[in-house]
Amino acid sequence: MEIETQIKEMLDEKFAGVVKEDALEAFVKSDVFENFKKELEAEKATVQEIKTELESAIAKFEAAPVINKEENLMEDITLSKAFDDVEENGKAGVAIETKALNQAQNVTGAPSQTFGVASGLHEDNPFRLLARKEITTATTAKVPFFAGGASGFTKNGATRGTANTSTDSTITEKTVSIGSYDRLEYVSNETISDIVNFDASMINQILGLAVETEAAEHVTTIEAVASPVVADAAAAITLDDLREMVFGLSEKYRKNAVIVMSTGAYSQLHTLTASTGSELVWDAKEGVYKLWGRPIVENSFMADPAAGEVVAAIADWNRAMVIVDRETIELERNTATPGKVGYYANYRTGHAMLDSNAIKTLKMAAA
Repeated sequence: MEIETQIKEMLDEKFAGVVKEDALEAFVKSDVFENFKKELEAEKATVQEIKTELESAIAKFEAAPVINKEENLMEDITLSKAFDDVEENGKAGVAIETKALNQAQNVTGAPSQTFGVASGLHEDNPFRLLARKEITTATTAKVPFFAGGASGFTKNGATRGTANTSTDSTITEKTVSIGSYDRLEYVSNETISDIVNFDASMINQILGLAVETEAAEHVTTIEAVASPVVADAAAAITLDDLREMVFGLSEKYRKNAVIVMSTGAYSQLHTLTASTGSELVWDAKEGVYKLWGRPIVENSFMADPAAGEVVAAIADWNRAMVIVDRETIELERNTATPGKVGYYANYRTGHAMLDSNAIKTLKMAAA
């Protein structure tokens, strides 16, 4: 029954036989009227609470970061503005998410601020693109290291179920130290004032130099891998050399392996007439040359063919090598030196070999 009908019946019963004026005065003084007033006040308070919450939500929305309607990304802030916003006593520093630069895309499900610094830092270092990668906030990282293998139980009818007498495989824990690949450069105030967005350009330059140093150390690690295939000659590779390297890698690793070759060795490969159109094939779908079905990647940091140099490697890189990065890259601008501005980039990372069985290298013969 509707509330109006209930009130009317209550009034009719309470004030039966009373004149209208007396009834009205009595109603105003009654419990029914007081309860009605309380209900109205409670509803008013509820409406006010809803209004307050709505106003708060609108204020938060208006204060949210500006959204680029076309790209649905956060409006990019220049590195110069970022430095200006935090500068104190002539020094300013900001941090960039390492993944945002390495992968050239959002990696946390939300826009990542890069301040205009170029992404894809390691495009010239294939070891970086192929190896297993981890992120840490510490100065070291511990990873499992596999350095040997053993056969399982014998599975023939005569000896099935007998104890395994082979040597146990060796798995240890390896600590990867996180080192600093940093670079500091000073430039004159006049240079900065003449070039638009100079801060980002300079940081891109010195970051590039820092990662080149790291790429050279990756090559040094690959060169130290034990039991390389040794080429027949000191300055020229052959298909037989490459065949021995490729098929010297166990099939379980080879099926996901990628061949990495120095620029000089890669160039020589294309001059081996027996390889063209048979062993060496262009895969138009993947956009790479393949040798005996395995993709080839050029690495300009590896040595060209010369006596004693490691010029190629094949590996299941995700199983052979690990690279551990610090979570952020630190960037600084310092104007404390009169007439000059210092730019500093600190990229912290470490790497290690994980499975010595997952890689095979090709080393040129001694002179």
